[in-house]
Amino acid sequence: MNAQKRIEHLGGPIAWMARHGVAPNLLMALLLIGGFMVALTIKKEFLPEFTVDVVTVRLVYPGATPAEMEQAVVLPVENGLSQLSGIDNVNVTVQEGYASFAIEVEGGEDVQQVFQDVLQEVNRISTFPADVEQPIVGVAARQHDIMDFALHGDLDLFSMKRLAERIKDKVLETPYVTQVDIKGVPDEEIHVEIPKLTLEKYGLSLQQVANTIGQNAVEKVRVPCAQKMAMCWLR
Repeated sequence: MNAQKRIEHLGGPIAWMARHGVAPNLLMALLLIGGFMVALTIKKEFLPEFTVDVVTVRLVYPGATPAEMEQAVVLPVENGLSQLSGIDNVNVTVQEGYASFAIEVEGGEDVQQVFQDVLQEVNRISTFPADVEQPIVGVAARQHDIMDFALHGDLDLFSMKRLAERIKDKVLETPYVTQVDIKGVPDEEIHVEIPKLTLEKYGLSLQQVANTIGQNAVEKVRVPCAQKMAMCWLR
């Protein structure tokens, strides 16, 4: 009785709820029901979507050492990027014959506009060596890895690759998958064999054949010397 009298003399919402037991129970029920209804309307994703504000630049200079890449490729690009606005940070990776830039865009900036500015600035550089391939500029995209699976069987590597490619085509037919990568298979080559007598008959040299193939190939041609047979591997 004394405790009940002390509660009756107290003020504030807690004391009021202590004196009226129904009100806090109704409030708790209201909060539980409201929370359950809101939970049903919240967007739930296993892999949430988000934007990656990074512009990438990739350059290939076949045969160049890292020091040559830095002097002939990296420094001109960095100088050009320093003139642009909207860039927060630039990370550069250099290795033999290859350099990549990860350009972080400042918050609030239009990524597509920065991409266009970077593309124009890189294409404007005229001091690249003649052997530098066309720069590749793009916007970094996040890929969601959904599943990894392996193929195993009594097949040679190229037959296994053909099987993997058929599975890839089937998987890409589904509307929920946008990309499938095949790993662990060898690069394919086109092996061209020309007898030495045939070269002499048409007055051709091994280098002329290699140059002709190289002009129509996506990548470079390797030409090993042979005594009786001319051989070219085309990657």
